[in-house]
Amino acid sequence: MKLRASYGVSGNFSIGNYDYYASLVADNYVVGTGVGSVAPGLYPSTISTPDLGWEKTKMTNIGLEFGVFNMLRLEVDVYNSNTSDMLLNVPTPYLSGFSTALQNRGKVNNKGVEITLSTHNTFGDFRWSNNFNFALNRNKVVDLGDVNEIVTVNNSVLYFVTRVGEPIGNYYALVTDGIFMNQDEINIANDPNDKRIATVAGAKVGDFKYVDQNGDGVITDDDKAIVGNYAPKFTYGWSTQMGWKWFDLSIATQGVYGNEIANINRRYFDSMEGSINCMTDALDRFISVDNPGNGKTVQANRSATGKNGTISTWHIESGSYFRIRDITFGVTMPKNWMNRIGIDKLRVYFTAYNPFTFTNYSGYNPEVSNNSNPLTPGVDYGTYPVAKSYVFGLNVSF
Repeated sequence: MKLRASYGVSGNFSIGNYDYYASLVADNYVVGTGVGSVAPGLYPSTISTPDLGWEKTKMTNIGLEFGVFNMLRLEVDVYNSNTSDMLLNVPTPYLSGFSTALQNRGKVNNKGVEITLSTHNTFGDFRWSNNFNFALNRNKVVDLGDVNEIVTVNNSVLYFVTRVGEPIGNYYALVTDGIFMNQDEINIANDPNDKRIATVAGAKVGDFKYVDQNGDGVITDDDKAIVGNYAPKFTYGWSTQMGWKWFDLSIATQGVYGNEIANINRRYFDSMEGSINCMTDALDRFISVDNPGNGKTVQANRSATGKNGTISTWHIESGSYFRIRDITFGVTMPKNWMNRIGIDKLRVYFTAYNPFTFTNYSGYNPEVSNNSNPLTPGVDYGTYPVAKSYVFGLNVSF
């Protein structure tokens, strides 16, 4: 058994060369009257941030290692880290001529646990090894300088909020509350004296209803709420290697649980506007008062009404998944057989890469591409699917 502890300070210097300077780029502009004439000029391409510096992380780690002969090995690490002067692309007033600026802003705390377990067993001719891993991390914004929250936008439609006391990069959207099932509900929503159902401007029967977060009876941007985060509750993995006489089998898996993904592909695939083919969700859409579908999917409409086209919890999905990364089955021919024909070693194997993924996510791949900006993670706007491949191989040594 071994108990260890460590403390250290590290820096993130992911700053481009001279990013703290305001730079100018050559361009032409028109001067004079009438059609004018073209003259060469300059315009500012980046904003000046003269105080830009390294991001700093202070981490404490306590670990335990435990082993039983060569049969079992357990490692547990508990850590706590505090990052200050984070490098963030912070929104700036548009009158500056820029939408964001790279700044050192705020503090974040990360703490978590990482566990690995390995086993190695032999039972006669049977050999079996396993490796398990488990990790969880919790992050919380401690400070954002002179503000309590930073609201950022991705692809001009998806909003995020990073707020003191919450994780970094939360999805910030309207919360759907079913659909308008009949004209009576529309009438209630449009009655300013009746707050049972909030008004959704332009909504018709079959359109989304939303949760009125501020209680003013009208759905606006002020009714957006934190509706999820891309960071998982935990990740895990398992791999195994088995062998018996001539045969061997290995399997590697991985999984993620408890995160959400902003699948804004659904703005097109599930818009019900008919401009492109829809997903099978369209089969459960609202058709009429007598045929309301599943009560969660809006009506088909050539042009969206109400706020159906606005990003909401309709576009936020569970990102949990379990994936079998690869499976390999091999046969190694007995050496005494092979020596008779002048071969030292012969192994035949078959490998399947990414053969199975178990998930409720409707997109191609729950491992969505991440933006480089940590304030806007977990966006699927056309993530390329993971390819499956199957390989048959032959290893021969003479």
